[in-house]
Amino acid sequence: SRSIGRAALLVYHQAVGEAIESAFHSAISDHYEELAYHFSCARNSAKALHYSKKAAAAAKDRYAHGLAVEFYENALKYEDNIEQIFEIDLSLAEIHATIGNYRKALELLRACLRINPHAYRVYEKMGNIHEQMGQYRSSLKYYEKGIRMTSGTSAVYIFRAAIAWLYTRMGQYQRASRECTGMLKKRAQMGRQALGDTYVILGIVLLRLGKFNRAEQYFRKSLRVRKSAGDKKNIAACYVDLGLNYQ
Repeated sequence: SRSIGRAALLVYHQAVGEAIESAFHSAISDHYEELAYHFSCARNSAKALHYSKKAAAAAKDRYAHGLAVEFYENALKYEDNIEQIFEIDLSLAEIHATIGNYRKALELLRACLRINPHAYRVYEKMGNIHEQMGQYRSSLKYYEKGIRMTSGTSAVYIFRAAIAWLYTRMGQYQRASRECTGMLKKRAQMGRQALGDTYVILGIVLLRLGKFNRAEQYFRKSLRVRKSAGDKKNIAACYVDLGLNYQ
């Protein structure tokens, strides 16, 4: 009968999932997608959740955006920890923003704020998205809110750097330069991400003002920071900036 068929299918998928775990234990990361699929079909909630999150994160890291969305959304079917739901929604928002689906990204970020209204990372991403949309006034509002929320912590420099970059995009180079120079006076308090960003912004400002030698100095400073952090994406971006400076 159909009911027996469905029951047998659950057993089959559970067995296949367990066989993959056993056979590929030392290379399990190569099989996250299959494991997520089989344990979801087996209705094994715990393992479906575990492997869906693993598969999603791996897909996101290799820029397979569609797969990452698919597996994160599958994970949400099983996740009941509110903090983990927040993290999944935040990751989904990042992906949708990357592929230009800004409306969906903002919807997810608003859901994050309903869970945690004090999450400064959400305000940073909302500012980023409005900036990408060319809505600089809205972007500045979110960055300023982030500054108020993180005042007295190293995270404040994330928002100060974001504002400096916003000024750069708006062609307000002197304001951008002043903001960056002010931050660098307290560089010992800055995280590597914000420090690297600040050096890049100063380099771009100087590049646009035709001060190529000084621009190169700041790009190289940023490159050293990015290398110390193992930040491959921004290491590549630094080389692009240096290439533009040589043109």
